[in-house]
Amino acid sequence: SGLPIMRVAFSSRLFSTPAIASSAEYGHSANMERIMRAQAYSHGQSDFSMKALKVFEINPRHPFIVKLLEGAPEEDAEESVVAPEVEEDAWIL
Repeated sequence: SGLPIMRVAFSSRLFSTPAIASSAEYGHSANMERIMRAQAYSHGQSDFSMKALKVFEINPRHPFIVKLLEGAPEEDAEESVVAPEVEEDAWIL
């Protein structure tokens, strides 16, 4: 299973990175999650409740994201056909 994403947001703080998964404002930090997981593991508990919810932040000005948006169909388009290169780039992201 992947990261538990709480929400997706446009980022104003990213410059050289296309996207990141960061800790939610009031959630556990990555370090706190690591500490809690280690304690739960040593006591034989499930670490499900220890997982922090993440915010997936996208940098709309990054060339990679701009290129993905160029290949996206218009919202009015009835039938969307995505180029294989664009789909491959989206899966990499």
